[in-house]
Amino acid sequence: MLSWIDPETLHEAAIGALDLVQRSSLALAFLERRYRRDYSGLAQRFWDIEFDNPLGLAAGWDKSARVPAALAAFGFSFLELGTVTLRPEKGHPRPRIFKSARGQWILNRVGFANDGLNTVAGRLRHLPHFGRTVLGVSLGKMLASPRERLGEEVVAMIEALYPQVSFFSVNISSPNTPQGHLLSEGLFLRQMIKDIKIGNRRIALRLGRVPKPVFVKISSVVDTDNLKALAKIFMEEGVNGVIAVNSLPTPRGGLSGRPLRETALATTAGLFREMGDSIPIIGVGGILTGRDAWERITAGASLIQIFSGFVLRGPGLVAEILEYLEGQIKRSGFREIGQARGIYADRYA
Repeated sequence: MLSWIDPETLHEAAIGALDLVQRSSLALAFLERRYRRDYSGLAQRFWDIEFDNPLGLAAGWDKSARVPAALAAFGFSFLELGTVTLRPEKGHPRPRIFKSARGQWILNRVGFANDGLNTVAGRLRHLPHFGRTVLGVSLGKMLASPRERLGEEVVAMIEALYPQVSFFSVNISSPNTPQGHLLSEGLFLRQMIKDIKIGNRRIALRLGRVPKPVFVKISSVVDTDNLKALAKIFMEEGVNGVIAVNSLPTPRGGLSGRPLRETALATTAGLFREMGDSIPIIGVGGILTGRDAWERITAGASLIQIFSGFVLRGPGLVAEILEYLEGQIKRSGFREIGQARGIYADRYA
């Protein structure tokens, strides 16, 4: 019966239910007891931030930061909220989300629909304490803004969200926004990264803090030459991290889930071959099982994210993946997850 209901309506219902949970400390405590576990050998430290485990929730699930405390209770080490824009965006007309449990895929053409920076910032200021989960926000360009405004808009959002957020990501590869692919062109990308770094340092200096790490999310449609060029730009311009990859562009929208797995795996491996450990890679796309997660780490990912798997299989997937990773560490004779990073990059690239 649920398959007959519009997926976006179901998603809104899930957000509403988690919002009620988030308002109750007892309900949050129940969720944490049910789902959150500590796993030996999975903790890591990047950018002076402690991650209890490698698994996070990708951007797109909680676009407007409505339920991060409830999501954290499921055992994620980090959350990437958004994508957030400077002002509210409605996105494309509905229906705009389609999914197949049998095919293990989700197709969406939502765009950057969200409640806007001011609303998101207000919600994050009033969040209940939610333990050690690291909070990040994906930032994107307003639909009507020219691409040259991206750096300026991102810096304004970093400034507004700086006190509440541990990291930021910049979505330069959305298949559901007009000319999204143009944001990754070489000369523009270099200048955008420089502008954001300057703004980030200025904000940090004024607040007496260190600059927050800023990641870049790349497209799933990148050939070998373009991947090498992107890696070169990221290393030369000092990008803090790379999120690989966005959903597959199709005429009907961005495709995620199982059809994205092989492409995302190869892109992660290719990036690791080019950059090594110089820039951490956050692997996302088609991670639906513990084995998928292990392959992504051995391909070169320092951290991983799920999206479609969380939608299709529910919160129990978090513990399933982490238990599998812990078992693989022991079976491989490693002490910690970082020792597995990139060991099979040549196999998958």
